[in-house]
Amino acid sequence: MSANVETMAYVGEKPWHGIGTQVSEELMPMEMLKAAKLDWKVEKKNVYFEHEGTYIQADTKNHVLVRSDNQKVLGPAGPDYVPFQNEEVIDFYTKFCEVGHMTMETMGSLNEGRHVFALAKLKDYFVVKGDDKTDAYLLISHPHEWGKADKFLFTPIRVVCQNTLTMALGQNNKAYRVPHIQPFNSDIKLKVEEALGICTEQLNELKVSAEHLVSVQYTEKKLQQYVATLYQPELIKKKEKNLLGNFRPLADDVYTAVQRQPRIKASHGTWWEAFNGITWYIDHESGREQEKRLESAWFGNKATVKREALSLALEMSK
Repeated sequence: MSANVETMAYVGEKPWHGIGTQVSEELMPMEMLKAAKLDWKVEKKNVYFEHEGTYIQADTKNHVLVRSDNQKVLGPAGPDYVPFQNEEVIDFYTKFCEVGHMTMETMGSLNEGRHVFALAKLKDYFVVKGDDKTDAYLLISHPHEWGKADKFLFTPIRVVCQNTLTMALGQNNKAYRVPHIQPFNSDIKLKVEEALGICTEQLNELKVSAEHLVSVQYTEKKLQQYVATLYQPELIKKKEKNLLGNFRPLADDVYTAVQRQPRIKASHGTWWEAFNGITWYIDHESGREQEKRLESAWFGNKATVKREALSLALEMSK
């Protein structure tokens, strides 16, 4: 296991990233937090240096973030930074799980604890073309790093291939963000709950998009243009006619992923299949290390590429 993944717990079948420890599906959020070995705290401490046998405070304003269980220094922190503890953020799920609106799916720690995440499955889902099911999830990104905010993301996952697509809970296609400038209290939780109210609306919007994409066949020329626009746009700018013959290895790999991905017969040759070829490649094949692939696909630049791929597929399928 790479050092990028420290601990992880999951319920049900082994996740697509292939790492972690299986736990009972009956665990509530706080129980899963302990199973995932996330029951530690983060403290903001002063920085000292030793001079002639005496410890002197190095900086009266700035601090460092330290893990309570192993005294690992996670990084610097400014004077206004407020640490959010794992248990108080993960506890956000508890009341939803208690009433049966969510069930915990995955929880873990990346990069020595600098990035904690938790994924819960909602009861909502949609199906296109008979048996092509997409489930709905809520993903919490909980960093212990100065300058980074906690994020709450609506995350649909297509069952047949476990492809993920993070979607906005806030405005301007961004996650709902909670900066570390005040305690993670009941007022903050209420605002996040209000943002959650649009999850069903977003899932319905994605269903409409999926039903359109699965109803329209792509042409070979259009598929090549789709991949080139996302991964080698200079070919489009140059108005290159022989796109496939000029694909670099990355673009060529993405292009063939449309055929390599797990496929449902009803969606063969459709823009839904083309779009999912992109998300399959990002989630399952891009990059050298699967743990870093997980982090980038959910939280990093590759999550943005997925959203761009969906918008472009809708545009090109008109």
